[in-house]
Amino acid sequence: MTLHLSALMANSGTIYAFDVVAKRMAQLSPRLARTGASNIRPIVIAPGRDQHVRRLTEKIDRVLVDVPGTGLGTLRRNPDIKWRPLRLESLTAEQRQILSGAARLVRPAAGWSTRPAACSRTSAKPWSRRFSRSARTSRGSPCSTFSSGAT
Repeated sequence: MTLHLSALMANSGTIYAFDVVAKRMAQLSPRLARTGASNIRPIVIAPGRDQHVRRLTEKIDRVLVDVPGTGLGTLRRNPDIKWRPLRLESLTAEQRQILSGAARLVRPAAGWSTRPAACSRTSAKPWSRRFSRSARTSRGSPCSTFSSGAT
């Protein structure tokens, strides 16, 4: 997703790629070098209110949030996942925390976009509505895409 956004932006502007898992950020670096994407800033952040994130409060034009899901979409690759306990309440709380943090990053005149694992109208609409009511901003929509002019 990050490399695709970089290509859509013609390698201009800045993309901040935040993750709390250092391994995922380490996997991104060789891909950045291979593709020549120079506008992506991979940053490992601490869960909760990280200093890197706090510094960017209300300064970002677009925010794309890919919140953690249940993992059920990976059953084919990870069949053992069906035997793991599914903790929906804690997962939902984690998703809300991430979305609230992302909402604080958005510039007042900008927007946000979410990428729920199941991007169907029936599942994404109520999910987005709950976030819009609870967040400081109601700009954006679920499963929306960035245009090639996004910054």
